[in-house]
Amino acid sequence: MHEEAIDMNSSFVPPSISVDVDRLGLYGEIHGCFQRMKPEDDPVWTRGVPRFLELLEDLGIRASFFLVGDDLHPHRVGGLVARKRRELVREIVARGHEVGSHSQAHDYRLSRRDRDTIERDLVSARAILEECGASVDGFRAPGYCLSTKLIEAAKTTGALYSSSRLPSAAYFGAKYMAMMLGLLRCRTSASIMGDVRAPLTSCTPYEHPCGLLELPIGVVTGLRIPLVGTLLTLFGEQGVRWLLPRVARRPWVHLEFHATDLLDRDDIPSAYRGLPQPDLAQSVTCKRSVFEHWLTGLGAHLASSRLVDLAHAMRADRMLEPGVKTRVGAVALP
Repeated sequence: MHEEAIDMNSSFVPPSISVDVDRLGLYGEIHGCFQRMKPEDDPVWTRGVPRFLELLEDLGIRASFFLVGDDLHPHRVGGLVARKRRELVREIVARGHEVGSHSQAHDYRLSRRDRDTIERDLVSARAILEECGASVDGFRAPGYCLSTKLIEAAKTTGALYSSSRLPSAAYFGAKYMAMMLGLLRCRTSASIMGDVRAPLTSCTPYEHPCGLLELPIGVVTGLRIPLVGTLLTLFGEQGVRWLLPRVARRPWVHLEFHATDLLDRDDIPSAYRGLPQPDLAQSVTCKRSVFEHWLTGLGAHLASSRLVDLAHAMRADRMLEPGVKTRVGAVALP
């Protein structure tokens, strides 16, 4: 794919598309399941990522992939697995996609660690991604959990932007409910509640006090339904008909997927098939069809949908709508 300049004088602001590559075990940890899996058996890397690359290639879309450093470390996953995954990362870069940091260890409590620990984690993640040929400009916090220490550390260690805010009460309500149900079943979640103000933060890009850009994950207006792959799958074609027209009118649209979004139950090892992930009941074929309709309906193929390109344009003040670039203190309302 060739580099395409974004025309900032145009009324069309391209939607941004991102894909989190979280190993399957992390989903189990959310629900208190700490079943170990051999790295070579993880379908996220062997099937999910290649399927997303195929989908994006077929539609002519460039996106942003957020990767966990440990998933590429030979001491963590073994030399052979690490080599195969690093080759896949190089392919992601070669196809014109962005590679961003999703931290080194995907520690759900990273935002609560001391500043030195946070910086060591982020520096390690950057180093291993750069070894794969990536230019690392973006950061996404594990579990969407930010803190002042983490924001400042991301800025200090070289991030141009963060894309860690999911301003959706619906999402966090479901998350907290899942954590409480896990406790009732004597299963402690590895996830944390995080910043309780997160659901009320701005739905459009803004700047943290330290100068780091925040490019939030998109939501549907009103109820703030998050624009994430799981919900797009569950809404199906009805969501395409009912929600897409409302989303298309938004000044900021950011669809976030996970590599698991292009997996189904046939791809999942038996130890993980009991996880409460209802979207896994849908076939990959059905999911891909829904995603295609969303991506083409939003015009994601008409210009670069990489977050880094939009961040550079915003930093140059070439595409800011009134009220988009705001300095936030406690809570920024849209």
